[in-house]
Amino acid sequence: MFHDPWLDAKNDEVLGASGDWLWEEINDVDFGSWYDPRFKDERLPLFEDVLGFARLNGLRLTLDIKENVTPAMVRALLKKHDAERVVYSGWVGNFGSLVGAQRWITEFDGDRERIRQILGHFGGNTVWVDHPRVLLDLLHRDVSKREVKMPPLRLAYRPEELQLDTLVEQVRAGGDQGRIGAARLRKHFRDRASAAFVGILPDEGASAEPKAIAARALGRLADTIRESKKGGKAAELLSGALADSSAELRAAAAYALGKLKHEGAVAGLVAVLRNPEETAKVRAEAARALGRIRSPRAIQPLVETAQLQGAQAGEYLRRFVASTKGYTKEGYFFRDNSAMYWAMPQLLYACYWALGEIGGEPALDFLLAQYEAKQFPEKDRLMEAIFVRARALDAAARIGGARALAAAKAHAWKPPHPTYLDYVRLTRNFPANEVVPVLLEFLGHPNGWQRQEAFYALLRIGEPAIEPLIGLLNDKQASLIARQWAAWTLGWMDDPRVVAALTTALNDRVPGVRAKAAWAMGKLRVQESAKRLEELSKDTDPLVRDYAAEALDRLRRP
Repeated sequence: MFHDPWLDAKNDEVLGASGDWLWEEINDVDFGSWYDPRFKDERLPLFEDVLGFARLNGLRLTLDIKENVTPAMVRALLKKHDAERVVYSGWVGNFGSLVGAQRWITEFDGDRERIRQILGHFGGNTVWVDHPRVLLDLLHRDVSKREVKMPPLRLAYRPEELQLDTLVEQVRAGGDQGRIGAARLRKHFRDRASAAFVGILPDEGASAEPKAIAARALGRLADTIRESKKGGKAAELLSGALADSSAELRAAAAYALGKLKHEGAVAGLVAVLRNPEETAKVRAEAARALGRIRSPRAIQPLVETAQLQGAQAGEYLRRFVASTKGYTKEGYFFRDNSAMYWAMPQLLYACYWALGEIGGEPALDFLLAQYEAKQFPEKDRLMEAIFVRARALDAAARIGGARALAAAKAHAWKPPHPTYLDYVRLTRNFPANEVVPVLLEFLGHPNGWQRQEAFYALLRIGEPAIEPLIGLLNDKQASLIARQWAAWTLGWMDDPRVVAALTTALNDRVPGVRAKAAWAMGKLRVQESAKRLEELSKDTDPLVRDYAAEALDRLRRP
């Protein structure tokens, strides 16, 4: 289960399209550390494993079903695990066919009463919400403070039955089974697997497909062979494979050279990057490899490639704007699923990512200039232009510095769209005392997406954000939205200072602040607040009554 079509923002081990990898190839990748060190070694689960976990722990699921999911497959798995009491969410093109005759309704953040009414008659019906956290909150499920039962890990094989020679032959046969064989070989015969993969690369009797599988597997073993003679031999063979007639092998070789951080491969990778006859996928792998090697020699080639790709994207968008197709009545356009959206920008994004990895003032200058995006028409309104610009800004944020932070702050306040900027990454690249004030401003943003992303980033920062949040909550001159979100955010932070501040907020003159403070007291299970919550359950404001009653219900639960 994975939300994004691209893996790049969620790990540093495997990049590119999520659909390019089989689950067994990446089920040992750390997909948690990007968010917080506490989630180190978090793995990608299978949907079936999540269903088993939910059933074992008595949980309902909130599923964000993507357009490329087969409805029949989802229905079959839900039925198999007796998990038909499920809450669906997200933008779902095939939603109607998925839920069949079940009743469904669209709800938005804040319409809690209607959601509660539906939940009261839940049965086999389905609720579709755009903000699942609201529904999860309404269900009072706090798994962080209860014993969690883990189902047995689902494996399609027994490791003790695996044989080295059999797996090598499986790799040589190619196909998905060859990729699975390489993954098992790498995991269970780690000390001997690299020799087997190196042996496949020069084999004239092997086709390009198993060689590509071996090359990609060597990239996954890079940390164990980088400084060895085996690593040197692998780098030599992989550099030669950059000239192979197979695009699949060239892409795999570029990936592996980047993982090996082989400085000697820079010239060959630059040649691939600059070759206009090469496929976009191979060139994107070469760009990412150069980013991993972090050679300053790669900056200029990456800049030149990004400039050309940006100009092509700008020309596409100009033609698109001229045709007016895809525009909504507000005047901006939502994805047209074109080749431009799904293919052409990926080389541009790879160049941005690589420049962010290499860093330095020249790279930062270029990325901030790309953010200004003068080549794009309707750059502040056209969704595609905003996506491209946000990628440049995200790469600049990874380099860090006052200029990048100022640009990120300015970008967040440009209407009408959210930034699609990685706020969590922002918190990693700037000192807390610099980034927290920016995130506090975002809590008062008119766009709900901005507020939600700032909320998540502040939770990641944790303790350094508590006092500033309390200050915002107590600031009577701040906007109502910002103060409410400050109370909401503090409700997720278990700290004595938080309880004291929220206790004061329960008596605030602004109903919205009282309401969110009441919710937070319930979330934190502050039993001492019960008397005041009882009083607020009879408040003149219906929202305050609603949240206070909900908080009291929480306090009474085991």
